[in-house]
Amino acid sequence: ISAEEWYKTTNKLWKPDELLYIATDERNHKFFEPFAKHYELRYLENYTKEAGLDKLDRALMGMVEIVVCSSARLFVGTWHSTFSGYITRLRG
Repeated sequence: ISAEEWYKTTNKLWKPDELLYIATDERNHKFFEPFAKHYELRYLENYTKEAGLDKLDRALMGMVEIVVCSSARLFVGTWHSTFSGYITRLRG
């Protein structure tokens, strides 16, 4: 699914000017430009140094993102993703 389609499908879920945390393995953040036009976006790398995450084993970063996403006001994931499925189960 393209970011444009994803934005069209989810844009009514977000509050105006809401900060969106994007947990992704997409390296090109320009992919999320349809969201960036309307919302402030954050990624794990925005918090790595200030949260001391640069001292953690990289293999643990997925678990950190799971905790962040499971605690969010709202979570939107992808259907066949085990990552999204686990977060959905944690959210209840």
